[in-house]
Amino acid sequence: MELSLQLLSIIASLLCHPVVLMSARRNITRHLYSRDDQKADDVAVDSRCQPCMCGVGYPRSRIVGGSEVRENEYPWMASLWNTRRKFFCGGSIVTDQYVLTAAHCFSEVPTTNYREVHVVLGHTRRPGRLFPGGSHIIRAAVVKIHHKYNRLGANVHDNDIALVKMVRPVKFERTTQPICLPMIRYDYGGLSAAVAGWGQLSEFSSTSLSLRHAMLPVWTEKECAAVPEIEKTGYTSNMMCAGLREGGVDSCQGDSGGPLMLYDNNEKITVAGIVSWGIGCGAPKLPGVYTRVDKYLGWIMRNTKDSCHCTN
Repeated sequence: MELSLQLLSIIASLLCHPVVLMSARRNITRHLYSRDDQKADDVAVDSRCQPCMCGVGYPRSRIVGGSEVRENEYPWMASLWNTRRKFFCGGSIVTDQYVLTAAHCFSEVPTTNYREVHVVLGHTRRPGRLFPGGSHIIRAAVVKIHHKYNRLGANVHDNDIALVKMVRPVKFERTTQPICLPMIRYDYGGLSAAVAGWGQLSEFSSTSLSLRHAMLPVWTEKECAAVPEIEKTGYTSNMMCAGLREGGVDSCQGDSGGPLMLYDNNEKITVAGIVSWGIGCGAPKLPGVYTRVDKYLGWIMRNTKDSCHCTN
């Protein structure tokens, strides 16, 4: 009887133990695994972190050729501003202190000037020039670029992912919410995704002051790798493609770093891809190419463990 009671006690303690479940576009804990198949460190729970949800936007329905986004439709959208106070890339909030973006966005920003980068949150309409001040403008503390990204290498587009840590945490409210990280998938082909950004409205136009979005079909890995222009430029399994076969709708210059968004099974919006690169903008049979986020979940978790994560 005494042994049985001890056994029941052990089983009860195991069942009650808390488990944390974590699930260029060129301007040219369940355990998660990174692209190197390394186990991600468990995310420490900060005492200041409050329960919160990710991926809760306010879309009207389930960029080149897109339409304007209404206020708070994608409350994780962030715009990045350089040392000259000019807009240069997009991004998405993934924790209370980190914005996910593309590594190539910082190709022209000297490492010594990363702390002069600013992040603007909670607005769908951006100014033509940044004037620091206000709770929605936060300076960068550090920029973490993937250790295997090499802008001078043979494949400059591979591992095109970076994290911007802000000097202070974001207060999550209706205008500022985090997007969910995706679960690992085999292939996204055949799904419909939304892309959003302040980029050019055509290949030769200026960037947009209003946040715009568009729905795009995701291509299979095989279809994407079979496009000669993309294969020749350097397509890898760390990438994914999306776009209309007939063209006319696409991400473009200035959209770099922004999210390619999909719903998960819980109807939460996830960042499946990051706007990375493409051949022109909106050309027929030439989809845009995106960094595939589920290949970097371990890297993201390890590099954001000093911040607060929300649950799916």
